[in-house]
Amino acid sequence: MIVEELGDDDGVYETDTARYKLYETWGPTLVLEEAAVPDDFKRVTMVESIDKKKAKEVLKTGAKIPGLTLTKVKRVRRS
Repeated sequence: MIVEELGDDDGVYETDTARYKLYETWGPTLVLEEAAVPDDFKRVTMVESIDKKKAKEVLKTGAKIPGLTLTKVKRVRRS
């Protein structure tokens, strides 16, 4: 909204440190009624995946799960 109000006719707003350009593009495709969508636009997939969240909770207790491991890492927090 600031770029729209303060920017020029081309939708450009510049400050000392940054340049902002307002542009219009397509948004996400929303499904309003799944039953009404033609079959040409439907895809059926069968996916097997690993529940990493559940495995992490078990691995944190020290239990062993074949094929999975959990290691400690160092990270930096910016505040």
